Amino acid sequence: MALRFVEAFGAACNHIAEWPETGSSRFGADLGLPGLRHWRIEGFPYAVFYIAHADQIDIWRVLHLGSDIPAWMIDP
Repeated sequence: MALRFVEAFGAACNHIAEWPETGSSRFGADLGLPGLRHWRIEGFPYAVFYIAHADQIDIWRVLHLGSDIPAWMIDP
């Protein structure tokens, strides 16, 4: 199970690196954090939360989608 998660996380990060604008901006809009996006980790109830810049991608959190997302996004 752990290896599957690591592989799925790697695939999510590769997707984000190739197409950073495809992540959902829902939480970024809700929380007033411009540029914050998330991409789900396939096969798991987790998502990668990130902000894409011209020269890098900052991963803020990897969170369970059933958690209190706004509470975890305070003061990254």
